[in-house]
Amino acid sequence: MNHDALGWMAALATLACFASSEMLRLRILALVANVAFVAYATQAGLLPVLVLHLALAPVNAWRLWLLVRVRLSERPCGPPPASWPARPAAHRGSS
Repeated sequence: MNHDALGWMAALATLACFASSEMLRLRILALVANVAFVAYATQAGLLPVLVLHLALAPVNAWRLWLLVRVRLSERPCGPPPASWPARPAAHRGSS
């Protein structure tokens, strides 16, 4: 692929990342942009761009992993166990 095309693809992914209002989409787009910029910088011989996106990719991957982990922990796990009472027991205090 032409390195200019990779550069434009990376730039568009970055623009979409900044336009995103949802964090999961933002992190995924940021990783796509990082990969595209690494490919672009490698082909074009742009060491500062390469180093920057090699450093940002693990940060974005880590943040994405944390976000997914939190979202999975917030999901309902299903109905309560059958051993749970349908209603709480009546209070058996003094009358």
